Amino acid sequence: MNISIAALVLTAVAAALPSRPTVSDPVGVYATIDKVLLLPNAEAPVEAEIHGAFCFARGAGDYYTAPARGYVLFRAGSKPGEEVLQWRELLALAGSKQVIGFSSRYEQGLLLRATLPGEARPAAVTFPLGYGLQRVEGVDYGPARELALLPRALAPLADSAPKVKARNTRPAHKVTFTVENCTADQSGLHYLFEVETASGDLLASAAIKPGDKTTSWTTEMALLAGDKITWRARVLGGGTARVPMATASFVVGTEVETPR
Repeated sequence: MNISIAALVLTAVAAALPSRPTVSDPVGVYATIDKVLLLPNAEAPVEAEIHGAFCFARGAGDYYTAPARGYVLFRAGSKPGEEVLQWRELLALAGSKQVIGFSSRYEQGLLLRATLPGEARPAAVTFPLGYGLQRVEGVDYGPARELALLPRALAPLADSAPKVKARNTRPAHKVTFTVENCTADQSGLHYLFEVETASGDLLASAAIKPGDKTTSWTTEMALLAGDKITWRARVLGGGTARVPMATASFVVGTEVETPR
């Protein structure tokens, strides 16, 4: 959806909401969908667990939160047939990297957010039908542009954390941080990595040209088993005031020493 097409859509929607003093964008969520779990089963679902990257509407107007990865949990409401139909449409689009608009700014409430793996499972919220699913074909419009500029953290993650020998020392190790490139056109883009150590040090890369499908940065770090390392990656040159950021963390593991 480019800006002119978005304006036409939003003008039509505004006409249907004359009670709103200002209507800029009634879409509740812009997202790219990784997967959809229909619960308790695909044949007769009453809930949908939707995984991906999300920008959530907040308040009236056109403000959206910065893109965040995780999942949202919805339950069927007063029109389960229509709601399940939209869930199946989202399921069909999972993995396509297509930016989708769904839900309703004025129905979903202010607490909807992405839950991260490992966090307590949230209570399911009623799925707002809104104005149906909107496929956003361009990336010029605010949250859609930010979603297109969001890299995906690949490694190291919690399940691929570096390991060191269980000694009270901090040996130097080379660690490679890798992201899947954002979906925007890579022309003119660079990637910046930042790593925060357990002791509070902040390491940063130079601007790195994107790789073919992924981009990596290797740096030497002094690691101790049990250290928590947080790292981030973002795109430079995307042309947005707010820069979306991939964030991940891991705890340094213990390497099992083989007896001699």
